Amino acid sequence: PSAPSAPRVGDLIAREEASFRAQRTRSLELWRTAAEHIPGGVASSFQDKPPQPVFIDRGQGSRVWDVDG
Repeated sequence: PSAPSAPRVGDLIAREEASFRAQRTRSLELWRTAAEHIPGGVASSFQDKPPQPVFIDRGQGSRVWDVDG
């Protein structure tokens, strides 16, 4: 099988990133606020990757919940 074309891959990534952002509006809001005080809006560079960081609300055992539910 052949690999997908670069434009197709780019389109798929853009679509998935848009979906990710649409589902995480509170994390986006917190990231923007944090960026006013912390370079990149996060405490470590590995978290500053597209499309945006996810902010964790709580954890229990092996599970975590982000601020968007």
